[in-house]
Amino acid sequence: MKYTCPVCGYSKLTKPPEDYYICPCCGTEFENDDSEVSHAELRDSWLSAGAPWFSQATRPPPYWNPYVQLLRAGYGHKVKTQNTQSSTQELRLAAPVYRSGMTHVYVQSETSSNSRIEARV
Repeated sequence: MKYTCPVCGYSKLTKPPEDYYICPCCGTEFENDDSEVSHAELRDSWLSAGAPWFSQATRPPPYWNPYVQLLRAGYGHKVKTQNTQSSTQELRLAAPVYRSGMTHVYVQSETSSNSRIEARV
């Protein structure tokens, strides 16, 4: 049985997200990192760090893209961004379009609160 990480949406956890198990994707140690911080806050921190793959022992799936992973897990609409007034607003993401040779990247505007998932060939 496979489990899904409630932080990053990685859907191939081999154990439930509990009992100090560490997600190989985002590096969340369950029942430690999430004991005082919400999954949404951990997700925001992971995204702010560039959404890197955490584990050196477990390789990411072929063609892995953290932003597409979030969308597939249904977390895209819960991604938070900071606007220029330092208040948080919710980011709504459309369903991604998948085509061969296309990648999806998270784009945050430096001058405004506009953020989006962008497809690039």
